[in-house]
Amino acid sequence: MNKGNNHHGHDRPRPDCPRCGGVEVKPIVYGFVDVGAYLELGKRTPDFELGGLVTRDENWCCLRCGHKWAGAQLHST
Repeated sequence: MNKGNNHHGHDRPRPDCPRCGGVEVKPIVYGFVDVGAYLELGKRTPDFELGGLVTRDENWCCLRCGHKWAGAQLHST
């Protein structure tokens, strides 16, 4: 885990994927989405993955291999 590394310009540190070692990971967000705010993103890619309405343990998703896992929430200091 690269705690001091803010992968690819993200403002918070992110874990590396435990399956493939990829650094392109996003947090998974569960629950209802503010559709208006989501649509305002336009063509920009959101900095999270939508997990659906049912909360699961997995809170990280690897964009390289698609693996989802439960891991510590990392916060910048």
